[in-house]
Amino acid sequence: MPKKKETTVSTAPPQKQPVEVNTKKNLNNNSAKPVTYYGARTTKVLENFLIGEETMPRSVIKAMGLIKKAATITNEELKLLSRDKALKIIKATDEVINGNLDDQFPLTV
Repeated sequence: MPKKKETTVSTAPPQKQPVEVNTKKNLNNNSAKPVTYYGARTTKVLENFLIGEETMPRSVIKAMGLIKKAATITNEELKLLSRDKALKIIKATDEVINGNLDDQFPLTV
């Protein structure tokens, strides 16, 4: 009988990936203003996979915002998330739900 391969599971904490934000100079005050909130991996996919034209449907983006908001409220009620963090997440999810950040979901489906 062939030997079974041994598998190992790492107990080391996962390494955080650096977040890369695209910026554009503001001509009025020379400060850098974020243009995108998505990271380097999304940018690479946009550059390397030029397939499809249809982006994420608005209803799916809104649904993801609603789910994230509900999870945030629940986690705050369970004291798993501080009030301060919960308010910040809720503010961001409201922007997603209202369609203010639709351009931050650029990948084709």
